[in-house]
Amino acid sequence: MVVAEYWALKGRSAEDARMIEALRTELASLEAKTARECEDRRAADTAARQATERFGSLEQVLRSTAATNAPVPLD
Repeated sequence: MVVAEYWALKGRSAEDARMIEALRTELASLEAKTARECEDRRAADTAARQATERFGSLEQVLRSTAATNAPVPLD
């Protein structure tokens, strides 16, 4: 019975080692994916900030143009 238990434990140990290696591989893949997604988000945040700044500048130009082209009141 002891020999059978030994081989059973040895088999489970080998399976556990394979599972740990598979989990390590999956973890490495997920870490790489997370890093790419973080970089993509930083790029999107930068683009959004730049677009907001451009919108603000265009809005100022439009207001300035509208103010200088305002009709003169006739008294």
